[in-house]
Amino acid sequence: MGEEAVPTLDRALATRMAHLRARESLTLDDVATGARSLGLAWTRATVWAIEKVDVRSGGRGTKRLSVGEFLLLPMIFERASAIHHRPRTFTLDDFRPRDDEVSIAGVVIPRGAVQALMRGSSINPDLLGHTEPRVGRAPEKPLAR
Repeated sequence: MGEEAVPTLDRALATRMAHLRARESLTLDDVATGARSLGLAWTRATVWAIEKVDVRSGGRGTKRLSVGEFLLLPMIFERASAIHHRPRTFTLDDFRPRDDEVSIAGVVIPRGAVQALMRGSSINPDLLGHTEPRVGRAPEKPLAR
């Protein structure tokens, strides 16, 4: 059997979003309502499309989060949790991928570097993951220095 591919950032974020939604006992409709309260045109189908795994799209959902939507996720989930009178504070760190590494634009980034990037910190390029080809995978793009 072939080696598991490193998840893309899109897939890792969608997986984390689905995990948090389940952990907080929020429905697809709850999250969509939270998004609509901020002016986004989300429906339960939108949330499902973000979370759905589609092998034809490289294992990510059929809808990708925009940067703006990603930045609004904590507020979306706060408003969704308030629907059930269980208000909770969320931060971007709650949505940080828990994978050991993720692929961002073809560059494999280790967990610690993803954490630093999401906190707005710079990272040492020497900490970035491998750029050599792996068996059964296309080579990642090297990071420009």
